[in-house]
Amino acid sequence: MQAFPTEILQHIFTFLPVQDIVRVRKVCRSFQQTSQDRHVWSTVYKYCRLPRLPGPFLGHTALYLENSLMQSAELQRNWASSPQVIVKPLYTQTFQWPLSDDICGSLLIGPWLIVAASRHIICYNVDSGNGDGSVMYDASQFRIYAFSAVGAQYSGEQHSAYLIVQEMDDSKRVVKMLQLLIPDHQSTNIPTLEFLSEQQVNFLHRFGATVGPRCFAAAPMYLEDDHTNVYVMDTKHRRRLYLPARFESMHPVNQPILPPGSAFSTLLVCSSHVLVLRMVPRRIRYCSSFVNAFQLPSDEDVEHGTSTLQMTHSGVFPDIGFMDVTCLRDSVVDGTTGSTVLTLIGHARAPTYQASRTVDIVRLELTTDGRILMPECRTLVKLDYGFTIHLQCFQGCGRGLLEGFMSSKRRFAISVDDTDQDSPIIISNIETSPRAQILGFDGIGGRICQRSRESGMELEVVNFI
Repeated sequence: MQAFPTEILQHIFTFLPVQDIVRVRKVCRSFQQTSQDRHVWSTVYKYCRLPRLPGPFLGHTALYLENSLMQSAELQRNWASSPQVIVKPLYTQTFQWPLSDDICGSLLIGPWLIVAASRHIICYNVDSGNGDGSVMYDASQFRIYAFSAVGAQYSGEQHSAYLIVQEMDDSKRVVKMLQLLIPDHQSTNIPTLEFLSEQQVNFLHRFGATVGPRCFAAAPMYLEDDHTNVYVMDTKHRRRLYLPARFESMHPVNQPILPPGSAFSTLLVCSSHVLVLRMVPRRIRYCSSFVNAFQLPSDEDVEHGTSTLQMTHSGVFPDIGFMDVTCLRDSVVDGTTGSTVLTLIGHARAPTYQASRTVDIVRLELTTDGRILMPECRTLVKLDYGFTIHLQCFQGCGRGLLEGFMSSKRRFAISVDDTDQDSPIIISNIETSPRAQILGFDGIGGRICQRSRESGMELEVVNFI
């Protein structure tokens, strides 16, 4: 092999496991230069199946990539038994900020931290090194009740997201949809908000937003009529859609759709369907889940189609309890079978009435004959307490952060990436402050923004890339 040209040796090295590349360097000095070549390590980093941070990027040296992959290999060996903190922050920025109000919601996208307080939506540039913010939105007549990012999109240097703002006073509740436009990194402008739509709802209704690349869904707590109890806003065509209040399913009892976020019902939105996942207890510590899919209108159906969506698929899954689930990968059509496949992340394991929780990856398949199958359901991590998902969707795939507790005192955060692989992978454990409120996670920039729970006046930006 020593007589081979350098290009051939580099190509051969890209097929070796990480540990073998290092071993070859120690065994034969002739291979030392090839084993330290950046092209070799960047290729291995890009295509290997190890858990790892996003990359490689231009600023990553061969030594950085080698050390990262060696840590990832160690993480993979130890993950099942006792996961260890592998990723250390490269540097941390800490500065004071003037916002002392309770935070209704937040989003970190690029260098911009968008925070919703009781009366304002404020934008901070976390790269500026100070806590000065710009007011983007002023709720002068109502109090902001809730705020959520519906779908963050990334294309080249352009970022955008749809925001749901819920405002209320003593007698009214209004749900507003806004589009957040982020300038490119060379611009000196700040992000702007564009108003899209609003809907006044009954004060007793409870609404919840669900992440989707083209629309959001919201469901009231109680029915007012027989037409619908789920209101869907399609951001692609900017029109209102509805689900039927009651529909025929494989479950023997026709029950109304419950609000998303409740213990027994979840709404998921992808680019092709709205999914209703209902968990039905059978007996103590056992349950089943019933999933119904409603097809969203295509571009051709928008002008002529009805505003009430029709159910196209249904499925029953014994011993599966869907709770706190969201889409990790948008729906895609399998070219061989014609089925629509989407990937979910969240809690999908029974029993449901114990403190023990799992974070699971679920793949659902919507077949051409109207069935919903589950070809994959695997557990990423088991928890003693609940968890929170901070998820960003880029080009139909998700980069996100799972925040939870392994015990009453041990807090953890793991990062999940589903942008380059056919199957989602765990990147790594990430070291975070034990007493902090995570406000946002930027998978592209490799940073976490968190707020001190003790003083509430200190903002910390933890950078990993």
